[in-house]
Amino acid sequence: MAAPVVGARVASPGAGGFVYSRREPEKTALFQVVQQHLLTFEQQWTDKSDGHTLPSFVTDELHDFLGCGILARGLAQLFCPTCHERYVVAWSCKGRGFCPSCGGRRMNAGALTLVDHVLPEVPIRQFVLTVPFPLRFPLAFDGKLLGQVLRIFTDTVAANYRKRMTDRGIADGQCGAVTVIQRANSDLRLSPHFHVLQLDGLYALGATVVRPSSTRRPDLPKKTSRPSSSARASASSASSNGAGSSPW
Repeated sequence: MAAPVVGARVASPGAGGFVYSRREPEKTALFQVVQQHLLTFEQQWTDKSDGHTLPSFVTDELHDFLGCGILARGLAQLFCPTCHERYVVAWSCKGRGFCPSCGGRRMNAGALTLVDHVLPEVPIRQFVLTVPFPLRFPLAFDGKLLGQVLRIFTDTVAANYRKRMTDRGIADGQCGAVTVIQRANSDLRLSPHFHVLQLDGLYALGATVVRPSSTRRPDLPKKTSRPSSSARASASSASSNGAGSSPW
């Protein structure tokens, strides 16, 4: 039996096709920095008076990342019936918030699913909603409140489309949207915000998608620029119950 192939350089297509090459996360700068400084990082974030530290979902994500793609943490042995080679593939951490490999794979798979199976071939407009600093901490730890704010926003955008279509004599139109919730900004500070892919028009009975008469940016009601009074009241209640209001 041939020894399993752990890694190899990629061959040119003319030399008989491509050869599997193992990802080597232990050689990346990110892996080495986390490996060297994770324990120190956790100690610095631990309150010596009461022992409180970072949330477990944060530390678990970082520790799982150190095992992602490492053969010593678990592996599968695969057999190729074409070339009759056996390949060793390390387990992945399947992280959702820190690992660039798992995050990139999940992002590509999600985008492919949206394009091939969810989004119709019609014009689509992206809306981005950010929230004020006092609301970011409560929204990050209160999934129900986060969903309420998202519902208020998407309902307001949809209502605006329906109103514009009604003004043109088209009633009972149906619209659709897909939202991706992002929890950090570009410098990794806590900042829950929404990326909404909105169908740029409505589906009317017996017709195709009907678009607004102008392709310029829709004139959304001013109240969409900030959370509604109900969202602010809910956030205030969450803050008073100990969720906190200071941003990271």
